[in-house]
Amino acid sequence: MARINEMLTLKFNRDYEALDPAVALTVAGETAAVSSFAERYAPVFYMDPRLARMRPDNVLFEAQAPATRLVFNYYLNWRDEIHPNPLAHPLYRGFRSVVYGSARDIEFVQVRVSFKSGEVRGFSFERDPSGRHDHPSPRHALVSAERGRGEEPFTVTVDGRAHGTMIVRFQGRRLCLLVATWNHIYDFYTGGGDRIADPPLKFLSADLYKKYYMARRSRPPRAAG
Repeated sequence: MARINEMLTLKFNRDYEALDPAVALTVAGETAAVSSFAERYAPVFYMDPRLARMRPDNVLFEAQAPATRLVFNYYLNWRDEIHPNPLAHPLYRGFRSVVYGSARDIEFVQVRVSFKSGEVRGFSFERDPSGRHDHPSPRHALVSAERGRGEEPFTVTVDGRAHGTMIVRFQGRRLCLLVATWNHIYDFYTGGGDRIADPPLKFLSADLYKKYYMARRSRPPRAAG
């Protein structure tokens, strides 16, 4: 019956397990609730100053703990996104309302933390390869970055293909990213941009997962240790 209801409403449940935010875990010898670690590792976001003045309502988060890593999925939650073509915007907004249940735009960043060291060893997000903030049809290319031991540069792949290495900016252990396009997908932060004041952090509960049609949106990589 539950599956039939999902098919009728298109509000699908998670097909993976997420940690209770109150569960205590130990990272780098320190024990705290998942929600506490989620705050410490929440990315720092900047925004291309050419974009609309809209700001996200909150950051949704969920966590998993496969093997040697604590994996956080963070989602900037925007009330809308403004198409650069004002004539196309009403149709585009209506399309999203049908597909996702509302005009909301929700874009993920995955952060992968070593249980042993507490360091960020990897992360993933989506970017548009065109590099344009106002491209009318931006493509969602999956960027993933991993590093080995110590502070060596991250090795980057784009849609699974090698893309060299990169020194990545952090504030403490918080990854810095740029909201780079009108539809709120990201790019590496290299300086400049407007700092977005930290939005409230909110657990992505099972109810919110269904409410926001998360199963139909761009999804982060499967968590792996």
